[in-house]
Amino acid sequence: MVRKQATAERPKGYDAAPYNAPATATNVEDVCKPAFGPPLADEEEYQTWTPTFSIAFKLLVAVRVWSAGVLMITDCDETFNYWEPTHYLLFGSGFQTWEYSPAFGLRSYFYVGIHAAAARLLGAARFLALRGGVDEDASSKLLLFFGLRVVLAVVCAACEAKFFAVVSRRLWRQCGGYLLLLLLCSHGMWIAGVAFVPSSFAMYTTMLAVAFWLEDSLFLSVLCVAVGAIVGWPFSAALGIPIALDIVFVRRAPIRFGGWCLASLALILPPMLLTDEHFYRKLVIAPLNIVLYNVFGMLASSSSAGAGDKGTTGAAAAAAASESAAEGGGGPNVFGVAPLSFYVKNLLLVFNVASLLALVVLPACLLVGGVVMLGRRQQQQQQQQAQQPQQQQQQHPVRSLWAQWWPTGTPTWRALGSVAPMYVWVLIFFAQPHKEERFLFPVYPLLCLAAAMALHLCDVALAKLWFAAVCRLNSGGGNMARGRSGAPPASGPVMSAGTARRWSDRLRRGLVVSVLLAYGVLSLSRTVALQRNFSAPLHVYTHLHNVELDGGRVSVQSGQKGGPRAMLNVCVGKEWHRFTSNFFVPSTPSLDVEMHFVRSNFRGLLPSKFSAAHGTWGAPPHMNSVNAEEAALYFDVGKCHYLVDLDLTDDAAGDGSLEPNYARQAEWKRVHCVPYLDVPRTTHPLGRSFYLPWVSERYTVWRPYCLLRNSRLLIDQE
Repeated sequence: MVRKQATAERPKGYDAAPYNAPATATNVEDVCKPAFGPPLADEEEYQTWTPTFSIAFKLLVAVRVWSAGVLMITDCDETFNYWEPTHYLLFGSGFQTWEYSPAFGLRSYFYVGIHAAAARLLGAARFLALRGGVDEDASSKLLLFFGLRVVLAVVCAACEAKFFAVVSRRLWRQCGGYLLLLLLCSHGMWIAGVAFVPSSFAMYTTMLAVAFWLEDSLFLSVLCVAVGAIVGWPFSAALGIPIALDIVFVRRAPIRFGGWCLASLALILPPMLLTDEHFYRKLVIAPLNIVLYNVFGMLASSSSAGAGDKGTTGAAAAAAASESAAEGGGGPNVFGVAPLSFYVKNLLLVFNVASLLALVVLPACLLVGGVVMLGRRQQQQQQQQAQQPQQQQQQHPVRSLWAQWWPTGTPTWRALGSVAPMYVWVLIFFAQPHKEERFLFPVYPLLCLAAAMALHLCDVALAKLWFAAVCRLNSGGGNMARGRSGAPPASGPVMSAGTARRWSDRLRRGLVVSVLLAYGVLSLSRTVALQRNFSAPLHVYTHLHNVELDGGRVSVQSGQKGGPRAMLNVCVGKEWHRFTSNFFVPSTPSLDVEMHFVRSNFRGLLPSKFSAAHGTWGAPPHMNSVNAEEAALYFDVGKCHYLVDLDLTDDAAGDGSLEPNYARQAEWKRVHCVPYLDVPRTTHPLGRSFYLPWVSERYTVWRPYCLLRNSRLLIDQE
């Protein structure tokens, strides 16, 4: 713990003087000062060193870029709803989900278009050799994937650094230091920081919105909430409810708030509508459509199929599915429901002790406020103050108590307001039947802030309780400080101010170091376990891209060629949800490579492909909104040149006729295999959820995740 005299600017409304007990003090009043000081003052003598914005940004960039380079895609929605449309905008091919069908229009091309534009800028800056269309340099697609991830990492790090800097300046410096450590070590931020999903985008804008609110830049705060809701995820507007209540009712500026909302809409909505009109060839308000579908089970765009549709059977099927959804068969619940324990377990795994700290931030505020009030009352009794100011005597006791605990404009009031969006989010999403981990991404930084606040408040409460106990002993309030007659000893205080301060530092340092060390170790263990157990698909598809296809190791058998460029089919069956996107499937000068799905035991709707004839504005066939299986989307496994599969059994028949063990069949040759966790057979937490060196291996069961080559259709060039 570094003692440092701080000269940081104090927040507006903060006028409490710090209490600095002289190290050489021996009288009762000097020893008791720390117990009766300001309620949650920015105690300069106890402040730990906190880095500058520049240092914090560099640390965060290093961690996020590391994550961008090694983290696998953790959610198939990230692949098919965002990476694949971006791949289509760049290269003219990719998978299309039903949400992008003009018959439904639940997704906006504005969000993925921003990322596609960033990729074009990277190519223009010669970071990548992207020259439009399908690049002849096949390796550029993989570089482009990780290049976009690095952009997301830098943007996230910038938002986090801004968030940290404002918290340190406007709340407590010590709390800001804790926040930075929690963000750096967080397993949740490791995933969410570089995820290409709207909830991560909403997480960026939420950090900026709260930071600007703390700085009293209210218009920028409202604008950030609007950007996150309109461009990213409409439901993230709920995170702005506490900010709106503060502006309208506390600051009493409803007219200005309404004007800021209209100005934000005027800035954001027109370019989004124009972009979607260009791609859908009709007016589509994607944020409205997704709210209607998820909240009311309605599809506002299902009545028309788009300009490119000319009465196709696909549009009729889409309209029929939409009618079924409107009658109660649709809505997000058709994609799965989960109990409340899903989010509870997820938060405990992702944030471990920090999730517990975040839950006690409000009780911690009550505790610290109560300790301060009791200390003040004890001081007043001991010093026998004859009277209080007349104005204070006339105050209502409840209002006086509130004013002393949470005075408006002080760091405590601002701190409670800054974490209020997290509680709003929890109340809304914990009650929804359909639950996914990415739905919690927007409040991950606020959870870190709440944990940092709780740790800081517990730190302050521990110090005040300690000094209150020492003060009681020194003033004759304890048996240790009394003689047999019950009178205070004449030899002076039991413990001097300097000794009390040293022991206080040790207690507080022990508490903080223990909590942060446990958090860091558990977070690192969880991150290593995730990378070790589930990163095989990323390695297998990288091998397919860099070695198997880009290296020209195979040639197509006679009879498979079609013109100057041969067609090569890469297939996936039960592992379709772990496909890492077409950025890992190159097209070489001599081969056109296409991805296909083969039938498995999965009975839901798989993505289709963007239509070469109608592009983004034609309603593709075989689409529905009720997650009903479409058999026309399956490919004949006998025509597959490569197959990616997880070998789960030692029997060639596998667990059924639809999911045979291809790796055990004679026509399929193993090209590259990486160990993957056998989840059903690994139940111990040290094998599945956390990693402990030399111990986890005893509880882990592995299966090979393989790239298979069809020996009947391909000739090995090695």
